[in-house]
Amino acid sequence: MMSKKITSLLILLLMLPTPCFGQGKISYVKKGQTAPFDGILMDKEAEATITAKRESAVKICEIEKDYETKKIKSECEFNKRLMAIEKEADQKKYNSLMALKNAEIKRLQDSLKKTDKTDYTRWWFAGGILAGIGLSVGIFKIAVEIRQ
Repeated sequence: MMSKKITSLLILLLMLPTPCFGQGKISYVKKGQTAPFDGILMDKEAEATITAKRESAVKICEIEKDYETKKIKSECEFNKRLMAIEKEADQKKYNSLMALKNAEIKRLQDSLKKTDKTDYTRWWFAGGILAGIGLSVGIFKIAVEIRQ
């Protein structure tokens, strides 16, 4: 940001046509003198000096523009590579966490299978029905024998 301000100031100073810039002769001409309009009269040396300074300011501007462009492109490439590296690291971290999660799930499933007892509720139900029928038949037989 500061270099842009300095560059702008430098270009402005280089483009001002003042006597401190030129080594040639500069004189002022008024209307009515041998010139058809008000203006500044310069010899070829003064004009060449101002033109050279203007062209050098343009070159400096182009050089700085190229520098800034290359700087921004290199920063962009750096950030792009950094993001790719971060993505790869995050992917490896994700894969590791998924492997740990799957291993824990497998361990818990195996542990559950070892402690899982067989379900005997159907057998208890069938046994209860048979015991009830047998007990009812037995009581009925005893009651019939007692009556006789």
